[in-house]
Amino acid sequence: MSVPERAFWSLATLPEALGAVGRPTGPVPVAPDPTDDDAVDRYVAQVAGAAGLDAQHVAAVGADIDAIVAHGAPAVWAQGDRCVVLLAARRGRVTVLSRDLRHLRVRAQDLVEAVHALRPERVAAADRTVSRLPERRRAAARRLLLARLGAPDRAGTVWLLRAPPDGALWRVVREHGLHRTIPAWVAAHLVAYGLWIASWAVVGRGALAGRLEPGWLLGWAAILVSLAPLRGWTVWLQGRIAVRAGVILRQRLLIGALRMSPDDIRTRGVGTLLGRVEESAALERMALDGGMSAALALLEWMVASAVLWSAGARLHGALGAVWLVGIVVLAGFMWRDRAAWTASRVAGTHALVERLLGHRTRAVQASPETWHDDEDPALAAYAEVSRRTDRSTLALSAVTSSWMLAGIVALGPSFVAGTATASSLAVAIGGVL
Repeated sequence: MSVPERAFWSLATLPEALGAVGRPTGPVPVAPDPTDDDAVDRYVAQVAGAAGLDAQHVAAVGADIDAIVAHGAPAVWAQGDRCVVLLAARRGRVTVLSRDLRHLRVRAQDLVEAVHALRPERVAAADRTVSRLPERRRAAARRLLLARLGAPDRAGTVWLLRAPPDGALWRVVREHGLHRTIPAWVAAHLVAYGLWIASWAVVGRGALAGRLEPGWLLGWAAILVSLAPLRGWTVWLQGRIAVRAGVILRQRLLIGALRMSPDDIRTRGVGTLLGRVEESAALERMALDGGMSAALALLEWMVASAVLWSAGARLHGALGAVWLVGIVVLAGFMWRDRAAWTASRVAGTHALVERLLGHRTRAVQASPETWHDDEDPALAAYAEVSRRTDRSTLALSAVTSSWMLAGIVALGPSFVAGTATASSLAVAIGGVL
């Protein structure tokens, strides 16, 4: 299978191709001389920018072509006036954009061959070298030799097409593959959570009935063994999400910082900006760890409510809803206190930096007895805000911790009266936990 001619674009028609990949947002420049590398680089960057894309320049040598074709998409590869627009690559096949704006699937090796075919002298040298090898080894040896022959020389120029970090969030998320990783992570966690509840139902049934049969114990062990790889996969997916989401967050924070106006910087002051930089690390940690934990907690609460309802513990379902409302209310108070705490901490950093910068002026114009007059009230106010934050955090922790006791106590009437079966009671205990 060869690469059809309609898969190749010229520099003059490249704006049409990138307009189909992105969204045209600006004027299109005039195509430059293909032999002027700097002009071509600026031209592709302008065309990509006009399409709402970010073009990252990569100088490709012969040994890099295989890796770029396999992992670089979406990208534009150019050799002289001939360009290929790579859309996706998977399992040895590459999707390219044809001149009629259709998606063509070709073999990655065919595309690499087409790249090397633009240097016929190199192809002829490789063919002569491998002609004496056995037939079954010629193809692999030829590919390796072409890559090595092209290693010292540029085999064209590649521009990796990426969504701007400050663009639409869904496009950035999709580009980093989070639109596939997040659903897989949620599904793996739900399956693991369901197996964990099932393990409670299996072992609790025998424990409450007073008889543990070997078959049920074997089933319980099988569930626990199945949980291990699922938990590991969930943690691995969570790590991937955290790393990629952290990259997105840091890029957007950096772009926001670079786009601050000089007037805004002068108005806020060095101390305030330094305090915000210090808070950015906490923001990333809380946004990733706390946000992911909150999403899983909501899913777990829904599953646990369904389990309690199915087990006949409807009182627990209502009790859990009441507890959730209380947690939300207390979380609102803690949010308010933490916002005041953060503002006070940033203000303290600002005051400290300003005093350090103005120390010489203060030493000359103010008496030493008055240097620290403003510091004690500020520190007292910060301590008071910290105490309020600690109280709201402690109240929220107490309510969340007391659910376990309330849930177990609520099981008492049905357990004493004997109205619940051993299996449903075991499932109810698992739902409470």
